[in-house]
This record gives sequence, structure tokens and C-alpha cells, in this order.
Amino acid sequence: MKFWTWLRSNPYFVAGSSAVFGAVINGLYQELQAGSVDWTLKGWESLGGTALGAAIVAIYHLYTAPPAPKQ
Repeated sequence: MKFWTWLRSNPYFVAGSSAVFGAVINGLYQELQAGSVDWTLKGWESLGGTALGAAIVAIYHLYTAPPAPKQ
């Protein structure tokens, strides 16, 4: 269990797994909407933007403190 806790708090794992998951979700969305994945430069920019955004949000949430409970 200690390894899993360390892995979840590792920023490289968080950023990488979030970027991959975001890119996969974007590809699936393109597949469902257009019937095929867009392999043009615009499609790659969309995949990269989604992956970068997911990694940024994951890193932000990794380093922010949880809110204090209200009394």
C-alpha cells in the first residue's frame, strides 16, 4: 500500500497519467462525433491541448491544500 500512496503523490505519474487519459478521452470524443479520429495538425493540437490541460489541472490539485473543514 505504501508504493501506491507514493505513486499517487508522484508529480510525474500524476501529470503523465492525466495527460494520457485526457488524450484518450479526446480521441474517443472525436471518434464518436466525427466517426473517425482527426489525424491532421488541428486534430493533434486538440489532443495536445487536452493532454496539457489535464496534466496542469492534476498538478494543481496535487499541490493545493485541501480546504479546512468548517466549524
